[in-house]
Amino acid sequence: MSPCSSSKSSLALATSSPPDAKDYRARYLVQDIAALIASESGDTPVAALVAHDWGGAVAWNLANQQPQLLERLVLACTETQ
Repeated sequence: MSPCSSSKSSLALATSSPPDAKDYRARYLVQDIAALIASESGDTPVAALVAHDWGGAVAWNLANQQPQLLERLVLACTETQ
């Protein structure tokens, strides 16, 4: 798998913001990242998921809920509690 990146929907230039603030709930963001991993690597876990700041909380939830999707989790400048 080649490196890929994702941006929070409201910041991505190629996408529109979700219409409702409820769409930013952690469970939906975790589902988005899980879908990105599935589309890029299929059934193979990613070697590392690197997350920064607010995205770290989403990545932490993904690693907790679906650990089979990744081999390593790297968090930078992130509060996990």
